[in-house]
Amino acid sequence: MRGVCITARQREAPLKATLAAIAPVLAPQVARIGRAEPGTGWLRRADLLTGAGLDTMVRELRQAYGYDREVAVSSFLAAYTAGVAGPAIATYVVRHRVPDLAADGLALHGAPGGWFDVTAFHTERMTVLPDDPVLPDDPVLPDAGTVRATIDVVEDRAALRLRLVTNLVEHLEPLVLALRPRARLGLPALWGAVATQCGRAFLLTERVTGDPDIGRMEADAFFALACPPMRARPTWSDFTHRGRRQTAMRRGSCCLVHRMSGQYCTTCPFTSDSERERRLREWIDTQGDEGLAVG
Repeated sequence: MRGVCITARQREAPLKATLAAIAPVLAPQVARIGRAEPGTGWLRRADLLTGAGLDTMVRELRQAYGYDREVAVSSFLAAYTAGVAGPAIATYVVRHRVPDLAADGLALHGAPGGWFDVTAFHTERMTVLPDDPVLPDDPVLPDAGTVRATIDVVEDRAALRLRLVTNLVEHLEPLVLALRPRARLGLPALWGAVATQCGRAFLLTERVTGDPDIGRMEADAFFALACPPMRARPTWSDFTHRGRRQTAMRRGSCCLVHRMSGQYCTTCPFTSDSERERRLREWIDTQGDEGLAVG
């Protein structure tokens, strides 16, 4: 691995441009460059792991939606994972780049419904491949007062994939371990919630790539590296709807929301394949011609 510096004057905000390219994958969530303003609905991982941060988030979900403790913990972890893993996986699949996921390098903005609507990366730092067009011809450029962005380079796609897996696990593991004593959920169930959001992000990359296979293939390669800890990974099935091949996902662990609503999600492992497909067909029809079987 090597590190080089590029100036903003030479190349225009490479991560910013990448996040713009993956916007359809994340929609309606948004990823951008910028720093969070304290006290305005933004959350950092450090806010959760110090003081009563996690307990406050779990309590607010329980009060707002009537969740029991297990559902609140599972729902919060899924929401947080989507905010971190969604942009990272999309940039990896679509542009073969991995943004910096250091805990102090990003923040999430809370939205109604217990989810996060914006992910803010504090810097342009990312990892790329040797042939990435963002790399300058001369790796050492003079500092003329411009803002520098550090680009890490790995040798091939396998190394880049490993960087993605490693960065995500390192970011999320302290949170998973901190949530474990707060609910009657084992580590497989908690990591299963993480794996579901990762799998969902991989499938949604089809919105940009137009390729019904690449997201699924990359997901399989990702989970091969991420197990452990993501043993309860999702599995796939195929069907054709209105002439378009679809990939459906079956969760590796239950989200538990049916405890509160009596309704099962479209990826529920407790419903039959035929019932899950029937409900997914209905869901696709609500999205229009470009709809995907991803809830």
